[in-house]
Amino acid sequence: MLVLIGIFYGEESESLNGLVELGLSGMMSLTVIVGILNDSIAKSKDLSALGRFVLYDIIIVVVAVMVVITAIKQRRRLVKIADAKLKKDSANPFWLRIKRYSKSTKITRYVLFFIFFALHLANLISMLNICAESRRAKERLRDDERQFEPSRGSIN
Repeated sequence: MLVLIGIFYGEESESLNGLVELGLSGMMSLTVIVGILNDSIAKSKDLSALGRFVLYDIIIVVVAVMVVITAIKQRRRLVKIADAKLKKDSANPFWLRIKRYSKSTKITRYVLFFIFFALHLANLISMLNICAESRRAKERLRDDERQFEPSRGSIN
């Protein structure tokens, strides 16, 4: 979550290095968490709910970094195209509007942040539902075992 806030609300600059560094450091810290989980959680066929949560969070961060890089590059390209078109026809309202909107990235950052925040929140809710469902299944299994357990006081 902090990585997403840093990526989308970080300082606006012409350099992509800060955003990429933040994304990579976030992915590396999540990878370290996966390594710790791998060593401490019992081995099984399936990923645990927490392991799946961290894996999906890594994917969300990777996609967020790629989207931000692509959006910044597209914005730069639009500014160059608008500048070239405005040199030919400085009164063209379409290219004036494109240039004005491509200078500010606040709306784009807000929208992208809320999209990736929703993905992160959906991932968290999914993990919590899996944990709750697993706990209920264990309780049902335990209740079924108690129900079919022979009573100790009965005579055969």
